[in-house]
Amino acid sequence: MQEGLAWFERLFAQAHASVSPLVRASAYSFAAFLTDFLDMADATQTYGREAVAIAEAAGEEGKQVLGLALGALGSAARAFGDYEQAYALAERCAELYRDEPSPFLYLGMTLLVQGGLAIELGLYAAARAALDRSLVLARAAGDAFRTAHTINTLGDLHRCEGQYAAAQAMYQQSIELFRDVGAGRDLAAPLLNLGHACLHLGEFARARDFFGESLAIMEGNSERSWPGQPAVVECLLGFAALAIASGAADAGTRLLAAVGTLGMQHAKFSWAATRTEYEYYFALARAQLSESEFQAAQSAGRAFSLKQAIEHARYVALRTPTSPAAPETSGALTVREREVVALIAQGRSNSEIAETLVLSKRTVEKHIANILAKLGFTNRAEIVRWALDHDTA
Repeated sequence: MQEGLAWFERLFAQAHASVSPLVRASAYSFAAFLTDFLDMADATQTYGREAVAIAEAAGEEGKQVLGLALGALGSAARAFGDYEQAYALAERCAELYRDEPSPFLYLGMTLLVQGGLAIELGLYAAARAALDRSLVLARAAGDAFRTAHTINTLGDLHRCEGQYAAAQAMYQQSIELFRDVGAGRDLAAPLLNLGHACLHLGEFARARDFFGESLAIMEGNSERSWPGQPAVVECLLGFAALAIASGAADAGTRLLAAVGTLGMQHAKFSWAATRTEYEYYFALARAQLSESEFQAAQSAGRAFSLKQAIEHARYVALRTPTSPAAPETSGALTVREREVVALIAQGRSNSEIAETLVLSKRTVEKHIANILAKLGFTNRAEIVRWALDHDTA
């Protein structure tokens, strides 16, 4: 990839006015995609802007490559975490491609990107519409690889909505397709995602195995000069979640701190699904430890190198039970926590609970984290089932 980028840079240095604007805009677009893959956000933005400027200046002729250029600039916006701009660029791109006689590839890819961006912005209905359409186009084109990516993103949508069984089914389909087409390198993400879904469903042993398989692939990608550290660090979040959900909050908190130090500055850690998991398990760990224990574990984890963090993750995996800890009895909950349980069982949101009990939203979140920790649960659905079983609703 570095060789390809060097080739483009030599081309730009030698290009002059006699070179077709379509060729120049395309070259800048592909250079932007390369630098995005190499985590060179500033270069991606520079090349993307140049591509759009050349394509727009070419007028009607430039429309042939304007969609490609807009996609390149959108990659830069995503790298900087500017999802609103990226979404607006994707919308422009989709409008261009809808008029194409054969929209299967470019429109399908644009809708896949747009669906992912809609998830980041919390526009779940828009995300579903874009992803469903992208999936239809991918299947119509017989493109199993793109179908697998689209289904994986649909899994992310279900997970962000708290529909973990549906997410699990999507991730499993995605993995099967990637295996069918021999896309081993692309398996890491859906395996990691499937691990998170399994963990929320209480399937600890499966979660552990999927996290382990994902980590092995990510480490292999990194050794082959893929930009692997952010992906490896993201996988460590899975092992942190596994430890915290299984009651090893101290070990999990160390890994969470390592994740924060080694990778949270990377754009992918602002992705909705990743951010939600991090914040959820951070609150759960904090509820399980005293303040001094929590701070000590955080301090230890921040000092980890990447190699030490990976070794700690493997240690966590070896010690993980194959099933969640047995939930405590209702007597372990305080009166206020039982009130919160009852309101959750009624389908109230955190804001509605806060208003009903005259509490801050942050205090309600703390109560919910305590309830989850005490009962050995990982999501609200389990609280609802527990409330119905214990006549607390």
